Amino acid sequence: LVAGHLPSPPMGGTRGQGMSLHVWRIVHWLEREHAVSSAKLRASASSLRTSQDDLQDARASLASLDLDFQTLQQKYHHLQETHHAVAGRKEELEKELSRSLEMLERRKVQVSEGSEE
Repeated sequence: LVAGHLPSPPMGGTRGQGMSLHVWRIVHWLEREHAVSSAKLRASASSLRTSQDDLQDARASLASLDLDFQTLQQKYHHLQETHHAVAGRKEELEKELSRSLEMLERRKVQVSEGSEE
């Protein structure tokens, strides 16, 4: 038998006339089932290829996001270091300003005491 081609159903079904109607029906059913299964298998293979492509795309996106995350993490750490440096410098400047204001206040007192004499 060639796939997709069935002989005509036998007439009568006696032994000498070839395939019985019962056997012919079974063969016909098997060929239909084979065709349906083949179609389902092709659809599954196509779906699998699509899923594999989607997975590959997702992996590429994940790798790109990972690089972006690493870059952002580096920038964040740099900003933290800069923030700490700026905060430290701000403290130093506030101390210097405080000392300068105290010195100015002492001079002001000295000047006003000197003008009273």
